[in-house]
Amino acid sequence: MKQDAHQSEAFFQENVHKSGIAMATDMETACLATANSQTLSDLNAVNGAAHRYKGAGTGGALTIEDIMYVKYSFDKAYVPTENRVLIITPEMEFELNKLLNITEVSNGSNFNFDVQGLVQTGFGDKLNIVRNIAGINIMVSHNLPDITAESLTLSDGTSDAAITGKGCIAMSMADATSMPFMGAVRQRPETEFFRNTNFKRDEWSATCRYGFALKRPETLITIATPV
Repeated sequence: MKQDAHQSEAFFQENVHKSGIAMATDMETACLATANSQTLSDLNAVNGAAHRYKGAGTGGALTIEDIMYVKYSFDKAYVPTENRVLIITPEMEFELNKLLNITEVSNGSNFNFDVQGLVQTGFGDKLNIVRNIAGINIMVSHNLPDITAESLTLSDGTSDAAITGKGCIAMSMADATSMPFMGAVRQRPETEFFRNTNFKRDEWSATCRYGFALKRPETLITIATPV
């Protein structure tokens, strides 16, 4: 390919770009997985309010009530009101979108063809904030931690069946001292490139070391939801 393809250099440049994306994805996954440092199958209550619970919808799906409870739990834990976020799965964003009652304005002369004044974009756009409910900014991620056959109650303490799925994570991002996670990069990304003469090929790799831990459990909430 290097001999015959006129775009071979572009291929290697794109490979480096994709590797960077993969490393960022792995770092996000590792950070969010720290939410499972909470006591599993437990409410992890702070000042009497649950910080780990199952979604109140069918099969554990996320509901507006669950988001309202996030505000309640954070208020009980004296969490700053600024920059409270809830990271949800695409499946749970779909559940929230289904709650919308979109009706056209029709009085004989008006037709709201672009649904002005109504939700046009859904509740999430990756990690970009689109909507805010009860002071909670909604984000969407594919890299939320797994929930495996965990026995969790609903936010009101009602017992329910065990759930396997993903943990939607609410946290404070008001400032560095309020965020639930802390992390350290022991080795920044370093690349290596060499020619493998045995296989007649060029080989490239990148290595870095980092880790995360739960620092402020009171500013973290996990909502177990299905996938």
